[in-house]
Amino acid sequence: MDRYEVDNLISADYLVKSRGFIAYTTMKPPIEIDFKLICNASLSHIIVSSKLGSHKSSGVEILVKNANCGFVSICKAFYEENGVVFCNSRYYSKSKPPINNSGYHISYFKSNEFRAFINADIVKVRILKTDGTVPCLAAVEIWGNISKSCSFDTAKTVRRLVSKNKQTLQDPASEERNKIECKTFEIPDDFKDALTYDLMAVPLTLPSGHTIDQSTLEKCLATDASCGRHGCDPGRHGCDPFTGLRYTDKRKPVLNVALKTRIDMFLLSNSHLPEMYSVKRTLGNNRNYKRSSSEQQFDETSDYSDISHVSKKIKPI
Repeated sequence: MDRYEVDNLISADYLVKSRGFIAYTTMKPPIEIDFKLICNASLSHIIVSSKLGSHKSSGVEILVKNANCGFVSICKAFYEENGVVFCNSRYYSKSKPPINNSGYHISYFKSNEFRAFINADIVKVRILKTDGTVPCLAAVEIWGNISKSCSFDTAKTVRRLVSKNKQTLQDPASEERNKIECKTFEIPDDFKDALTYDLMAVPLTLPSGHTIDQSTLEKCLATDASCGRHGCDPGRHGCDPFTGLRYTDKRKPVLNVALKTRIDMFLLSNSHLPEMYSVKRTLGNNRNYKRSSSEQQFDETSDYSDISHVSKKIKPI
């Protein structure tokens, strides 16, 4: 629904975030929303506020995913309260809940799925039921610690970001320092799409030597196919947008792994800056690209997104 998009749930603007998410009136449960975490995390609890005005969701399921396994259901609840708190029973109980809010239903992670929620990369919130209204979410809070599977450098970077955020809350003068830092902030040219000049999420190097984002390549293929250009059907061999030459098995877009790693580290290191709050990263589709470094087939099954996506017809990105 307009002004109640799923992006509101992770907006840095408090007023926008307070609007929450309301699905279109034609949408029916189940509705799925994916949250891509900044790094793998060991989840402690998840707070789902599911009443927004006259709309209310009354059934929610949480699924998680990491590089080693697909989505696994770790908890599910049907309730009459205005929200639900899913938590790790190792840390919390009914006498010691994560939050002192008697208005929320308390549920626990499945103990037999602990390997999944102690190393979560993506958290999926699935709305299963409503009280006769359209699906909605007022807010979603995901709490946890850095997973032990994270590298030392990643853990160090995340801790530094958390420390900076705490200092910002405690030190009003830090806002002025951030303004000065923002003035000198620039995105490196080699991180930008050669066609759109936007920051790339999944950089692909074309036979012509130019590098564009995967989403841009897919749009080019779709445009060529809609114009009836021979050999440019999406899913098949397309054409290089810079040269017009058709792709072949030996000459085709390749995933630039080194550049992808640099972009991810750049986003991670600068995620505290206001300029990065609105940066959206797409979710990679399942397509086969050839590794430029090892000349081996690469099956891109990982999801690249800082925010979320909604299954069925809702796509915030």
